[in-house]
Amino acid sequence: MMHGYWGWGMMPMMIVCFLLIIAILVFFIISFNGRKDYRHDRKPIEILNEKLASGEISEEEYKRKRQILTEKYDIDK
Repeated sequence: MMHGYWGWGMMPMMIVCFLLIIAILVFFIISFNGRKDYRHDRKPIEILNEKLASGEISEEEYKRKRQILTEKYDIDK
């Protein structure tokens, strides 16, 4: 009689643990697979233009960095 109780009592707990493990695996697969670093998909000059537009860098710094990019990556002006 005691064996039957423990058998059915542990079943829901095993199912919950199994579902929890699956949920954790799915979370990690989605977060690592779905994530792309947006900077790798864009050109350096596009990133520089966005930094100027957002006010992150000054116009002088923009010109200096654009010159460096032009020399290093042969970017058209």
